[in-house]
Amino acid sequence: MYSFKNDYSEGAHPRVLEALGTCNFEQAEGYGLDLHTQAAVAVLKEKLQNEEVQIHFPAIRLVTSWATDEAAVDAFATALNAGASR
Repeated sequence: MYSFKNDYSEGAHPRVLEALGTCNFEQAEGYGLDLHTQAAVAVLKEKLQNEEVQIHFPAIRLVTSWATDEAAVDAFATALNAGASR
């Protein structure tokens, strides 16, 4: 039986584990700046036959969103602290 509860409750396919093993010790930039992401973008642009299309992956947006949220919380906390000291 298949369960689609979430994407991390099952083991990985052997080919995925093999691919991870081949790049396990390689140093890479994170969150979309790595060579694997750049290669995926190139393949997608080729398949779409559009070199001008902008392709963004969700992980980049999640990290950006998290950083934005953290900055907003810090700014709010600073404003609260400034008001409390008066």
